[in-house]
Amino acid sequence: SLVLMDELGAGTDPAEGAALALSIIEQLRHQGAKVIATTHYGELKIYALETDGVQNASCEFDVETLRPTYKIIVGVPGKSNAFYISQKLGISDEIIKKAEDYLSNDDKNLNKVFSQLEDMKKQLNRRREEIEHLKSSAGEKIKLAQEKSDRIIKKAQQEADLMTERARQSAQKVQDEAYKLSDELKALQKQENRSARQRLQTARDI
Repeated sequence: SLVLMDELGAGTDPAEGAALALSIIEQLRHQGAKVIATTHYGELKIYALETDGVQNASCEFDVETLRPTYKIIVGVPGKSNAFYISQKLGISDEIIKKAEDYLSNDDKNLNKVFSQLEDMKKQLNRRREEIEHLKSSAGEKIKLAQEKSDRIIKKAQQEADLMTERARQSAQKVQDEAYKLSDELKALQKQENRSARQRLQTARDI
């Protein structure tokens, strides 16, 4: 149900090896197997690009350190980077330049396409990381804004409650004073030892 193949078709003529590898993969797929095949054949990479149900993937390689990063890049075929690595290992530029001249135009175009795909995938990954960062930052800002809003609302409610209590106390004070004045007026009316004019003036003062 699962078939793993490393460099399928290697060790023979490249054209025949690639053709044989494609035929074996097609047969296995026809039988319903899940297939993972590593390859340096451009024909297999093109086959994966053009065939439904088949997908390229590559293992990222740091050409500066000449070490793999062990990061899988799904959807993008890998480059061999043979010329660049050879140059880093000390092979002369003259030899590498001549080797590039030996490449067919199709191979050159294929390498160019693979390079563009790899660059696009890296740009997409960087953009995705930026978007995730922005989403995370926005989420944090929304959370902080909500917390600030909650604090403002809570503080406003507390102030409203305080003012309501002060108003109630003030109303109670006014009411108490009104009752007190009313009592004074009633007491004044009972003061028979004072003249009507004096009681009137005192009532006005009250």
